[in-house]
Amino acid sequence: MPLIWDALPAERIFPLPFADTRSPLSTVTPRWDRPDGTHGIDATMAADFPAVGLTVPLPSGDLDLRLGIAAAGFLGFSNDGSLTFGLQTFDGLFAFPLDVRWNHLSARLQWAHLSAHFGDGARYLGLRPWSTPGWSREYLQFQVGYQLGPARPYLGLRSTTHGTGEETPLGLQIGADLTGPWAVSPCGAADLQTAADTGWRPAVALQIGACATGKSHRFRAAFLWHTGPDETGKLQGAEERYIGVQFGFDQTTSLLRWSPG
Repeated sequence: MPLIWDALPAERIFPLPFADTRSPLSTVTPRWDRPDGTHGIDATMAADFPAVGLTVPLPSGDLDLRLGIAAAGFLGFSNDGSLTFGLQTFDGLFAFPLDVRWNHLSARLQWAHLSAHFGDGARYLGLRPWSTPGWSREYLQFQVGYQLGPARPYLGLRSTTHGTGEETPLGLQIGADLTGPWAVSPCGAADLQTAADTGWRPAVALQIGACATGKSHRFRAAFLWHTGPDETGKLQGAEERYIGVQFGFDQTTSLLRWSPG
């Protein structure tokens, strides 16, 4: 049986967990009850799409592989006054994911870089000094999930390969997404992460809302709750407990479509 390959394949075969605070999904999240007593908005600008695809026909079901590119900017804004927001933190991510799917099983192995910075809002509020040490890391991450009807439980493992501080390598993740089968469906998600960097304290994120899924895009509106150590680089390990409303928009296919025929 011949192999089938694509350049810029139309389908992204690994569903991104939408309760994972480090998923490269574009979102805007008004949030309340920050530990420092302020409110604010988190915003993520992200893209994640396959660049090259390969399909291996097998008697037990096709084996699909996708090599792609992911990038994201995670921005944290504090509410400095009435409709005034200062940029507190900015984290930049880029990654090269390899996705695999066989029947209902899908997995992602990626190498990623994450770096973190303070914005002017943190300086104006006196939360941090004018000059702080750099913060960045490179890591390998493996995630695997299984589609069980509308539910998709997943597991994850992360190992830091290089960092600017005293990072310990191991991080673990478990979670699940639940999405109905209709064009506009109720949806929910839960994500738990723990890492040696934060003394294995668990960080838990829960979401419940509605998803609207089209041919190539998905829109979400959900209430969320988070508790546990934050992974925002400059605030690494700080306890964060907040509630919010998240509006998410992501592209579920490639940016372009071209096939060699």
